[in-house]
Amino acid sequence: MKTATPFLWAALLALGCESKPADPAPPPSATASAPLVVPSASAGPSASGAPSAEPAASDAATAADGGDRGDGGDAPASDAGAAKKAFAPEHGVKLLEPGAEPRQKLRYKFVVDRTDRLEMTTTSSMKMTMGGQAADVPSPPAVRVVAALTVKEVTADGTAKRSLVLEDVGLMPGPGLSKEQRDQAEKNLSALEKLTGRDRVDSRGFVRQVELDASKIDNPALKQALAAMQQTFDQMGAPFPEEEIGVGAKWQVKTKLEQMGIKLTQTANYELSALTGDTGKIKLQLQQTAPGGNMELPGLPAGATARLVGMKGSGKGELEFDLARSIPKGRIDTKSEVKVQVSMASDKQEMSTKMEAKVVFKPLTK
Repeated sequence: MKTATPFLWAALLALGCESKPADPAPPPSATASAPLVVPSASAGPSASGAPSAEPAASDAATAADGGDRGDGGDAPASDAGAAKKAFAPEHGVKLLEPGAEPRQKLRYKFVVDRTDRLEMTTTSSMKMTMGGQAADVPSPPAVRVVAALTVKEVTADGTAKRSLVLEDVGLMPGPGLSKEQRDQAEKNLSALEKLTGRDRVDSRGFVRQVELDASKIDNPALKQALAAMQQTFDQMGAPFPEEEIGVGAKWQVKTKLEQMGIKLTQTANYELSALTGDTGKIKLQLQQTAPGGNMELPGLPAGATARLVGMKGSGKGELEFDLARSIPKGRIDTKSEVKVQVSMASDKQEMSTKMEAKVVFKPLTK
């Protein structure tokens, strides 16, 4: 599953809490929150940690330009407003151990017109230093997202084409924000409600394509967060290897992707810990790193630039899958450390952010 989710929602929350225009010096909420999108420990969600689809040989050409439409050509009303896939992830799947007998090829069984609803709740805590001085960062309340995914078509190879709707995006009750900050955050996050999109997911659980319609989003910071959210959905799932596996099987997925101008490398190690019929459990370990380089951060003042000094992230969790559903259940705990240098004219300031996050995701019955 994806390691980016907790960081994404923390970024959304921090961006949502901005209630004043940016000062001449980069405000912490604009500069520190954006890097958190980078360590998409998408515990997820992506809230998961799963990589996007491993391109098949027949998909090689389309993967190079972001993937085919995969929908028979009925594009969104405004392609210009669609938050399309801004990267072409590269990844490889390697089976490390096949596990005990009996073994089988695990494949999802998609059904046309079936709708699976997902609830994802993210809690986080953060410590930040700016110029060597500790910054006061209140613990934000949890963020809750409810999304509905409906299978519109199942192709001959078992791939499902789904529609996606964000039904609810908001804050859970809790301390950490003033009434003004909470109202501002709720207002910004409400812009994402009812947002629609689509994706494709193959029978092994790899998401091949995600598009979210951002035509009604005007806030540049929210657009950046939406792009990260798209990647979260793009990497959410419980992916299986091609080979037959049994309990105790281990496999590894390495993913290379790009966020905000930074190239990330993520290694996800999976272990099939239980299997009964169409249901089972998977243990997950995640590692994510990125080299230094220039970043494209929203919210920076004119003339300011940002450079990633270093980033590392890790995560662990457990996923429960049901081959009759297109979404898993589980939780992932993540940790990350991001160091960013912001420059404006001759002034340079380094910020270090340490973050712990927990994302819990589960199918809803209604």
